[in-house]
Amino acid sequence: MSISSNQELLRPVAKVAQRVTGKRPGGTTVWRWLRKGCRGAKLKAVMLRGQWLCTESDFRQFIDDQTAAQLAKH
Repeated sequence: MSISSNQELLRPVAKVAQRVTGKRPGGTTVWRWLRKGCRGAKLKAVMLRGQWLCTESDFRQFIDDQTAAQLAKH
């Protein structure tokens, strides 16, 4: 799985989620987003020094993918 190749900074997933949504997810939630996905979408992230990291654009894409999957059902 690759991460966006632009010049965005990699940040801890929980911090990116908090910045974008206003809520900080727990570790189990982050793990589920990475492994199983949520509503038909998986979060793209990398593990570095024991911490899952992603870019803000990858997190926003994760949200957009969930929205598209839900809209396709209806």
